[in-house]
Amino acid sequence: MAQSEGSCALPFADAEARFPYYALFRADERTSAIGFFPDALEEEARRFGPDIAHEG
Repeated sequence: MAQSEGSCALPFADAEARFPYYALFRADERTSAIGFFPDALEEEARRFGPDIAHEG
């Protein structure tokens, strides 16, 4: 089921940007962002990993 724009429950303007660093990656030129994206995603996983591990 597709959601109409503006009705997304996520706190992001772009419904596809599930992670803040993904939004940064899409906003920047791919040539410079593509090297930054894996590092940023790894950092985000380190920050949120402990919280996710305790939920189960």
